[in-house]
Amino acid sequence: MITVIADDFTGAAELGAIGFRYGLRGEIQRELELETGSELLVIDTDTRSRSEREARERVKDVAGSILEEKPEWIYKKVDSVMRGHILTELTAMMRALEKGKVLLIPANPSLGRTISGGTYFVKGRPLSETDFSKDPEYPATSSDVIELLGSSEEVEVRFLNRGRVLLPHGIAIGEAESKEDLLEWAAKLDEDTIPAGGSDFFRAILELKGFTPRPSERRMDRSKRGRSLFICGSGSDYSQRAIRRAERIGVPVCKMPIKLFKSERMIDEILRKWAEEIISAFERSHQVIATIGYPVVRDPILARRLQHFISALAEEVMDRISVEELYIEGGATASSVLRRLNWNRFYPCDELAPGVVRMRVVGKEDLYLTVKPGSYPWPKGIWK
Repeated sequence: MITVIADDFTGAAELGAIGFRYGLRGEIQRELELETGSELLVIDTDTRSRSEREARERVKDVAGSILEEKPEWIYKKVDSVMRGHILTELTAMMRALEKGKVLLIPANPSLGRTISGGTYFVKGRPLSETDFSKDPEYPATSSDVIELLGSSEEVEVRFLNRGRVLLPHGIAIGEAESKEDLLEWAAKLDEDTIPAGGSDFFRAILELKGFTPRPSERRMDRSKRGRSLFICGSGSDYSQRAIRRAERIGVPVCKMPIKLFKSERMIDEILRKWAEEIISAFERSHQVIATIGYPVVRDPILARRLQHFISALAEEVMDRISVEELYIEGGATASSVLRRLNWNRFYPCDELAPGVVRMRVVGKEDLYLTVKPGSYPWPKGIWK
């Protein structure tokens, strides 16, 4: 069995979908259950939204439990633009797995996310000059990968240009601008090295080990499905533009009531009316979008408060009507909603676009879940 430890749900789903594409029978879990017949087990530790101390303990416990099962190899999935407690989690994994080295390749060249000369670029722009500088919890204040990762007295951290040999110990961040770079780094992995990074590096390791992608299957015909609820928790410019396009073609958009931003009173009543607006919208459309609907929220406390409201909304709507397809945008939003609904196990069954993953929910035979990171685009034709 191959095992992946991810720090948020959309990242876990993304690697589960890659495994599916490469012919691996996979399962995604939010709480570790080792009794599985899967060839690929992906664990979402949900540590990006936790404190650094909690992240360290959670990763150490999960990695230690997995090690007892003697997996073929373990991959540490990190955010491709290096948000989260990456250094803390990698150090915890090194201790739990008794490994001396980590090779970290967070770049995703297939999405225009590259590392060159120690600087992180997104489609040619330094990371700190993109929308990622506005992230409410982990704003990119630098484009230097060493500064983004941080330093530690426990372990050496260095950047390596392509073609260099791995460090004898410590954490190395590799330069990567192409698939060929990723394959070159993958070929340098040894028994004492933990591979870590984004989805492209994971794919490169699979290919180096002889796995090949299956031909793309015909995508599902969404027009024949029942009610589809879209929960959009991202306030990025891209997300807001996409929602406006959906609204223009007639998809009802139900924005979070402004009172939830300002009031501490009658919260339950405001949420109930928001849910009724959505339920009413389903009478005229099989697709409805629920969104925060306002610009990027930079206050992490307010951001968590809004995630709480939108997860409570999802529970209220799904308690009152049947929803056959639930779509969630944004890793933090997905984690909040799934925690509220107490859904813990998932089987990936389709990838509608890179990072846009459709899954069966264990115990919910008539419902499918689709998630994507907030910075990834929706596939064309998603709203009809």
